Formats: sequence, structure tokens, C-alpha cells
Amino acid sequence: MDSAQLANGLTLVLILLFAICVHEWAHAWAAHLLGDDTPAEDGRLTLNPTSHIDPVGTLVLPLFMVLMGGGMIFGWGKPVATQPSHYRIGKRWGDILVSLAGPFSNIALGTLAGIARGIMDNAGFDDHALELMRNICLINALLAGLNLLPIPPLDGFHILSRLIHMKEELYLKLTQAGFIVVLLLFMIPPFQVVVMVASGAAYLPMELAYHAIAGG
Repeated sequence: MDSAQLANGLTLVLILLFAICVHEWAHAWAAHLLGDDTPAEDGRLTLNPTSHIDPVGTLVLPLFMVLMGGGMIFGWGKPVATQPSHYRIGKRWGDILVSLAGPFSNIALGTLAGIARGIMDNAGFDDHALELMRNICLINALLAGLNLLPIPPLDGFHILSRLIHMKEELYLKLTQAGFIVVLLLFMIPPFQVVVMVASGAAYLPMELAYHAIAGG
């Protein structure tokens, strides 16, 4: 790996770090809006990375993937603790909305990057700047698409568990392995295809926003 590849990889890690912070902040913000003060008490209503970093999921794993020369990186942040019984609209639907807030914040962030990319393209920015905006879109699309999959412990599984009224004991049992399940699944080519399809769906509004501004 040469210095240019390393610099590009580290840039991707920084993009991922910010995307994760936005994702976790969105969970905290949604819970706060619904009446739960737990995230505020835990200092999670901030974009300060120190409040959201998981040492392994936010730093070690992405850096390892960069050093290994992989074309894709992903990670996770420190889970936001909530008290669903405090939600004004009830535990079930409050939980679903809080879970959706994370992935949809990444879609929103990526869409803003798509708009910025279109403006920069029209203004004649060089390819490096446009590629940076595109990478912001791609990483946020991956984070959103992956998290919406109904696999423990991802947001999509949390949503599914509430929709089917899964018992809390079963939910905790299925999610206790944490992200080890996701890491193992990433070694299976069919799962990689599923992630690509989900990420592609999340990327669509970002690309549409770009073309709406840049034309073509």
C-alpha cells in the first residue's frame, strides 16, 4: 500500500467516523424527542465522537480493513441506552421510530452530500473533491442499508422484533453475540450481495439528488 492509498483509506475512516456519530446521535435525538431523557443524561445528544465511539467497531475494525486493502469499510458505534417505557407514543412504536432514526439520518446525510456534489460539479471543482462527496454518499448508504437488514443486533432486527411482538428474553438471547454475527456473515458471498442491494437502495436518493442539481 502506497502513501496515496493509505491517505485515501484514512479519509474513508474519518467519513465513517462522522457517519457513525450522526447515526448514534439520531437515535439519541429521536428518543429525546419522544420523551426519554436517558440519552441526554448519558451525554449522547452531541456529535462529539468521544461520546459515540466503540473502540473496536469505530476504530480498530475500520483501520484493519483499510490496512488489509479492502474496497469496503464499515463499523459501528456505542449503542444508545434508552428507556422505551418513557416514550410518549408507547414502547412499541417509539422503539421502531428510534431504530429508524439512525439509518434514515445516514440517508439524509448522504443526500446532502449528493446535493453538495452536484453544486460542486456545476462549479467546476476537481475530481478529488467530487470523489470525496461520492465517498460520503457511499459510506452513508452502506451504513443505512446494512443497519436496515433484519439481522441481530442491527436496527432492522430491532424493528422486526417490535413488529412481531418478539419476547424480550428471546430478543436479548439472539442479540447477545453482538456484531460477531454480522462479521461472520460478511464472509459469505450471498450476504455480501444482499448488503450491496440494500446499500444500493439507500444510495438511490443520494444519486438522484446529485443528478437533480448537476443535470444529466
